[in-house]
Amino acid sequence: MAGQLLNVTRSITTLTFSTATTADAWQEGKDAVDVLGYAGTRFDLSLKVFSFAGTSATIKLYTSMYNDDNNDTWNEIATFTVTAGNVVAVASVSAEVLRYIKWHIAYTSVTLVSFEVLGVAW
Repeated sequence: MAGQLLNVTRSITTLTFSTATTADAWQEGKDAVDVLGYAGTRFDLSLKVFSFAGTSATIKLYTSMYNDDNNDTWNEIATFTVTAGNVVAVASVSAEVLRYIKWHIAYTSVTLVSFEVLGVAW
């Protein structure tokens, strides 16, 4: 079976700050990717970090049956740790993927992070 491509971030996501910042951000629920129409039960998800300036960042992927912003309804399915730019990391998820997938980023002393999350449904 051929894989079906999906784009979790919808486009390259870039966060920039004039001073080193420690915080976190969620993808809005309305922007979560709907994976219900994908025929597969396994998702190979990849994080591509284009640019990074800072100490560290953690990007987690979450799944839920609802695309709202109530973060209590989202379950973690993958985690990526970022300490440099121009890197790719891959996670394969074959269980517990519900209807929607979205990202969350937590970062420490960051002035720039630019990333994209893509995947293939099998």
